[in-house]
Amino acid sequence: MASASPRSLAAIRMAMTSGIIAFATAVWYMRHSLNAPTPPSDPLILRRMALGAAVLSVLGLVALRRSLASAPVERRNAMSVIAWAIGEFGAIAGVSVYFITGIEAVAAPGMLAYIVALLMFPIRRQAA
Repeated sequence: MASASPRSLAAIRMAMTSGIIAFATAVWYMRHSLNAPTPPSDPLILRRMALGAAVLSVLGLVALRRSLASAPVERRNAMSVIAWAIGEFGAIAGVSVYFITGIEAVAAPGMLAYIVALLMFPIRRQAA
């Protein structure tokens, strides 16, 4: 099976990043410009859920990174896309909880998890 080209991987990565940015921007706009719903009386469980999603994302990234060394070269690009999706999970969970609660800080750990995914799994220019 042929491996994806660096150009294809860059397009996938850009699309994933653009999706997160568009979602976060839309949520921010709805929370600040429209009549946003009032947050629940005690959003502690939701804040913990967002933090848990970010932590699970990072743990998944670490596990995937450890298995990357023993993976065949042709599977490494697919593993990178999977890693970006794991990081994206944390970001989307954080932004979703921000939308529900109105607490902007809950989105930060998930966004950081996505940035960690991008840094831990860069696009390889040429398979070695």
